[in-house]
Amino acid sequence: MYHNPDYIPQIDINAVHNRYESNKLRWQLHLAKTYSKKAAKTIASTALNQLAANTAAPILGVPSVIKTKQHIKRLEQLRNQTPYPCMCHKIDSATGCDAIMEYVLAKKQGKIYHKSLASIPVAATLETFRGALKSAYKRYHGTKGSNREKFAKILFNKARNGSRDQNACLYCQAIIAELLGNFTKHESWEEMFAILDWDQGWKIVFEKLAST
Repeated sequence: MYHNPDYIPQIDINAVHNRYESNKLRWQLHLAKTYSKKAAKTIASTALNQLAANTAAPILGVPSVIKTKQHIKRLEQLRNQTPYPCMCHKIDSATGCDAIMEYVLAKKQGKIYHKSLASIPVAATLETFRGALKSAYKRYHGTKGSNREKFAKILFNKARNGSRDQNACLYCQAIIAELLGNFTKHESWEEMFAILDWDQGWKIVFEKLAST
């Protein structure tokens, strides 16, 4: 049987949203549990890298690179032949959805670059040093995360402003669903709807846009 590698499974968004509404409390508890665990994991992995960068980086970095490459492939597929058209032309914003997608892809490509370096013993130490210098520079100038925060809020607002009416930007919702896992999976869309129901949900999008 012939399999088209470019085929994108179509999600029944209304059915997924209705399923989310019927399990809203469960999803809210899931978010609270998942992201508190991720915060703890981030702290632990950062400490481990600082203590033994040359040994830990290959273990922590390689799986992340593979996963990020899969994200990039699906994001490019979404960009090139999306079944979820942009519906936010009525939402006032100077930043279009095409620019948002290119930003997301650039961040993911940056993540591959930094994680790949971190998997090389000597380069891992240099990469850790580079990251520390970059972070310190941005903190000093008050710009750390400012651009990522801007894009996270725009992406979140475009997806959220119409999440309950006909002005929903399905394209932005699909991007967030991919950042949360896989835009071809029902679970990622349900999680996306849960995030849109939270006023501070852009913070999760902000976290998912990190390039390092």
